[in-house]
Amino acid sequence: MNLSKYLTLLISTLISFGVYADTSIILTEANIKETLESFDSSIPEKNINSIHDYLANNVKITLEFQTDQGIQILKLNKNQYINLTLDAWSKINPSIPNRKILNIQIDKKSNKATVESITTEIVEMEGKKITNQSKELLTFKANKGTIKLVESYSQVGSNK
Repeated sequence: MNLSKYLTLLISTLISFGVYADTSIILTEANIKETLESFDSSIPEKNINSIHDYLANNVKITLEFQTDQGIQILKLNKNQYINLTLDAWSKINPSIPNRKILNIQIDKKSNKATVESITTEIVEMEGKKITNQSKELLTFKANKGTIKLVESYSQVGSNK
């Protein structure tokens, strides 16, 4: 085999392996539900490393909530979300969220999944139990053998 054919074969193999490695997980409803359950179970443990690992480096997180001044929208990147979570956890004791999945849509071409859910959390703060409910639209992407959250939009409400 001459050198140019060998190099072409080698490059083709490496490219094929690279493409395969990027899409080695095919998203299914089962592995999306498993990812959500694992994410949710890390909350009462206050396992920030686990939360960090579920988020894509370029994740876009949007929180919409009602205040006395009206509807507020907070847009966060990964580090901002981690810092906000750590700050909140220093003041509250969270429980495992009760997540009701309304819909999961999987786009096999882009290897992305969109999840609509309603999540109810009970947290304890200063001896009081507070119930929060959020309507969420989450987008996950499989990449290099993992499933990452790439976008999150949450409408957050509070019921005391």
